[in-house]
Amino acid sequence: MNFILTSLFERAYRNLPNEVKLRAKESLKILATDIRYPSLRVKKIKCTKDIWQAHIDLDYQMTLQIIKDNIILRNIGHHSFT
Repeated sequence: MNFILTSLFERAYRNLPNEVKLRAKESLKILATDIRYPSLRVKKIKCTKDIWQAHIDLDYQMTLQIIKDNIILRNIGHHSFT
């Protein structure tokens, strides 16, 4: 899978604490190979057609879309951002 980053994701990622950035990188590596990996807890966001969320840890998550062989990373941050 290929990642496509939105400008919102890039901006939000830059503002993350360094330790969260490291966990996010690990989560993205896993996401690229196994979207069903249990610790990611990937699930569809209610009332949306094709937007999903994946957890980085208990406090941080990211939103994404899957289109063909691409994962579009939409946003990342504290769980209250969505």
